[in-house]
Amino acid sequence: MADRTTTEAAKRLMEHVSRGADGSAVSEAAVYDKYAPVFAAPDVLNAVDVALEMESLKLSIDAEAMGPFLNLSGGEASYRLKRLKEWLGGAYVEVIITPVLAEFLAGPGGFEEKLAELDRLIEETRNGRFRSDNPVQRDLEYWKFSHEYSRVYGVNRRLPYVNEPFQVLYRKFVEMPELRHEHEETWRLDGRHLHEVKRAAYEAFLFLRFLLRFRDGTSRPIVVVGNNRYGRQWVVEPLENLLGDSFTLRYDGVPSHTSMRLTVAWARNVEWSADNTGPWTPDAFPMEFVREMDRGMPHVVVADGKSTHGYDGNMMQSRAAKIYANWVAAFNDVRAQGRRSDYERESCLPAGHLREIAHWYEFVRLRRQLAEWVAPGATYRVGLWAPHPTETAQLGEIRVPYTPPVLDTDRPQFVLANPIVYDSASLPEPLRDTTPYYFDGPERYVQEEIVFGFGPYGFQPAIKGAMTATFVAAVQRAIEAEVVRLMRSET
Repeated sequence: MADRTTTEAAKRLMEHVSRGADGSAVSEAAVYDKYAPVFAAPDVLNAVDVALEMESLKLSIDAEAMGPFLNLSGGEASYRLKRLKEWLGGAYVEVIITPVLAEFLAGPGGFEEKLAELDRLIEETRNGRFRSDNPVQRDLEYWKFSHEYSRVYGVNRRLPYVNEPFQVLYRKFVEMPELRHEHEETWRLDGRHLHEVKRAAYEAFLFLRFLLRFRDGTSRPIVVVGNNRYGRQWVVEPLENLLGDSFTLRYDGVPSHTSMRLTVAWARNVEWSADNTGPWTPDAFPMEFVREMDRGMPHVVVADGKSTHGYDGNMMQSRAAKIYANWVAAFNDVRAQGRRSDYERESCLPAGHLREIAHWYEFVRLRRQLAEWVAPGATYRVGLWAPHPTETAQLGEIRVPYTPPVLDTDRPQFVLANPIVYDSASLPEPLRDTTPYYFDGPERYVQEEIVFGFGPYGFQPAIKGAMTATFVAAVQRAIEAEVVRLMRSET
């Protein structure tokens, strides 16, 4: 009799699983694996009814937590599951049904009283009266834990970011310790970092001197872009107080990594799902700034750094700078209504490269996007700046002739600037033992640790150690102070 009942249950579940599928056969083994708690229930056919109702209500209850509900009679199970669905749909409820919560909710007693008790425990936690020795109160925090675990430890590009089985993740949750939560941080800049600050400040000073000279020779507005991260952190942000109202500052993000010779950034308003973007995404100017460029054609100066990799004595620009050069070529092409000859000689890019990239899908996509915002008109002249120019420059993967910015003109210019000095012999003698590009990736030197655990407010991660942001801010203040000293020494 038991075998016949099991066979009937398996048949119903196989029909359910295959309904709406791609037509491929569903194995009995897969059904037994997915619905193992059903076949372990005292009344298997009743358990099938309850499991199918759970799925029809779209109650996301893991198989590990399903068991207690399967032991309820059909009518009682249906009532509790429908009320649970309503409760979980409340505006403030963020709960995953764990085995502990399932045992509590399916246990003896009035169901409304049980839901009221969960409401009370949630309120207790939100008021700082969490008790980790109360398993029900503890497990009401599992949703928050699993959400933050995915955000902090997620490494996959596509959702779901964390693919650990429920059992593994839940074990980590219940084994978390209670933490002390202290919100003070004591840390100061010293040692080698202080010495390396002087090189970074000297390079920022040379860039500031160029900007001020550029400002003196033109009446056109100048927008300075600190490319995220190097140009933002170690070039433009430390100079913010010194640039004053004479410049407009922006911080856009075009990463060098994962790019290649033809990579073109799209404007930030591209209609892509966030799941298709990430830190690898070339992300240039948003629509509002593109329209500002179209209306007023301000000078644009993009500051970024590059590692010492590939240095052969020629001035270097990052692969991100190459992406900006490709971007402005698309902007110019729209302004010139496709007449490449109008901007080719002033693009800083080889003619063959421009002909080739015009057929690259990213260029085509960007050009079509910009055509919605940009009107025909004058084009940008593109120039390169570095503290020590050479006859040719390495622009990402492309070797190009050195094209300096033209000073004392209102002709719109787009300048790609790298203030790093690569030849230490050309530095003032006290700086020759320092390292170019030293501060790139500051988390290598200082990084806080996020420790998961419980506190008075339930699941409450703690921050241990000095924060990278604190380190960055300290270095930036030191750079600014040194730049001020260098400016005074010149007067």
